[in-house]
Amino acid sequence: MSVISKIKDFFRKGGAAIGMTNSLSKISDDSRIATNQDEIDRIKLAQRYYAGNYLAKKGADINTVSYFNSQGEKRNRRFNAVNITQMVAKRQASICLNSGFDVSIDSKSQDDTQASFNVGDTVILSANHMPNMQGAIAKIDSADNGAYEVDYWPTDGSAEVTNHKWVIDNEMMPTNQDFPAVSPGKIDSTSTMSSMASNSSSQTDNEDDPMSDLSDFIDKWLEDSGVNSNLEGKLEQGIPSGGFAARPYVDNGQIKVAWIRASQFFSLDANTEEISQAAIASKSVKVVDKERYYYTLLEFHQWASDGTYQITNELYKSTDANQVGEQVALGTDNMYVDVAPQVNFSNFKRPLFVYFKCPGQNNIFPESPLGVGFINNCQNILDAINYAHDSFVWEMRMGRRKVLVPPEVVRPGDEYHKTGQFDPDQDTYQSVEGLGDGTNPVVQINPDIRIEEYQQTMQYFLHELENAVGLSSGTFTTDTTGGVTTATQVVSENSMTYQTRSSYLNRISKFISELIQSMIQLAQTPELFDGNKPLLSDIDLDDLQISVHYDDGVFVDKDAQAKQDMLAVQAGTMPKKQYIMRNYGKSETEAEEWLNEIKAETPTAPTNENPFESDANNGGDE
Repeated sequence: MSVISKIKDFFRKGGAAIGMTNSLSKISDDSRIATNQDEIDRIKLAQRYYAGNYLAKKGADINTVSYFNSQGEKRNRRFNAVNITQMVAKRQASICLNSGFDVSIDSKSQDDTQASFNVGDTVILSANHMPNMQGAIAKIDSADNGAYEVDYWPTDGSAEVTNHKWVIDNEMMPTNQDFPAVSPGKIDSTSTMSSMASNSSSQTDNEDDPMSDLSDFIDKWLEDSGVNSNLEGKLEQGIPSGGFAARPYVDNGQIKVAWIRASQFFSLDANTEEISQAAIASKSVKVVDKERYYYTLLEFHQWASDGTYQITNELYKSTDANQVGEQVALGTDNMYVDVAPQVNFSNFKRPLFVYFKCPGQNNIFPESPLGVGFINNCQNILDAINYAHDSFVWEMRMGRRKVLVPPEVVRPGDEYHKTGQFDPDQDTYQSVEGLGDGTNPVVQINPDIRIEEYQQTMQYFLHELENAVGLSSGTFTTDTTGGVTTATQVVSENSMTYQTRSSYLNRISKFISELIQSMIQLAQTPELFDGNKPLLSDIDLDDLQISVHYDDGVFVDKDAQAKQDMLAVQAGTMPKKQYIMRNYGKSETEAEEWLNEIKAETPTAPTNENPFESDANNGGDE
């Protein structure tokens, strides 16, 4: 099998556990790995807590408490934990992505061509401030913060109007015509504007528009690859340990996404904020000749000295699940047969993998580029919550009502009395020898359970946790006030949650944008697809402007926002394009299309309108 053929099968989903390297016992012993063993252990602890395994002692089952009973005998019981770690992670992921997201794609160079006009440019006016102005040929005399002073030839062939103030970007269209020295004569402004609208529409609605095609391609890929449906869950898994990663790969001509847990991801970079090189570990198990073997595949993603992107694959085999074992050839025991030892890509501008880092600095290992989760900074609080919960459950069990009675009261039936004195499932009555003096053979024990004390203790530690993870007070406690809450109240009362959400959304937007860029790189690599026909071509990553939009849901009163924005548009403090983008979730290109359609549908000004009335109604033009 050729190297090119092997590349097609190279991108695999990845395994389920961390791997080691060479014949060493720990992956951190490999000189290429910058992530140290202490940080690997930190990530393992976070994942153990996320799984609900809070109490782990050597030689004992997880979540098991050992104690001595009243007779001095050692006993074991289940630790009654409440998985508050998973609750926090799920809450934080939910407030970010429970309403999903939309992605819009624009071209930076296209934005540049649509930028401000220059003094001396010739344009066609779509403004209708004055009679015979719409469709007129104009020349820009001066510019002042987006407002332009122009000279123009009215469409009825009358004398040139000079120094007209002011016209804005949206009221002009570029043209290749020279500004005439004398009147060009009568111009049919209706046909001129119709032609302009048609040209504009043909440009923005053209089926061959690369940005429109790319936007449709990305929307479909986000849906088909499961990014839309899986990102919230993967974010929940990554928050406790500080991060996670994703890697697009090609499978049967389609680009899919492999999700990588924090315990599978190892940085090759140190003392940097961005991770450009990494190792990804995958682990498999197979029985060979009646013996169980563990296989670890390590993918090293690195940049070569000549600027090419290099991926190296190494396979290790061991009989111990906790050891990497010895390095073996790819294909040993039919494991990873079609994986190439090394592949190089010359067209890549960014790493193939994408790492999501939780907000905040890594205060435990400041030199590490990996994120740190809330567990490592809140372990004592999480333990306190669970110890309080366990103590309450155990006290409730041990504090059940008991009735002490003489043995003869609870004796079983005999040959003459087939039934016992009590229900056979009854355990409230307990037999005690020599009870009392015989005058009162039944003693009832009904101990008080310290419900209020435990409740106050739990609420105290829950409030501490809320503050530590950046969630508003009351997130994990019951608020008995209830009632209907407006969006404005939610933002006010949950300001800490809102700030935390904003911090996460900044990182999520970066993750989604980089994941799309990595996918586009693969889609433009011919050798990964049958017939060397890539899915995309001629897409410049440096020219892409990727924007991610979220539904603010309860945090934003949409009706109030729309009304406020409309007032801003009417006051001239918000552009109409921004209003459309903000309130309808449109990209900049789509908003431009709307504005062009609106202009095309707007009737021209009446020819018999008093010019002074028109001037007064349109901002006091001179």
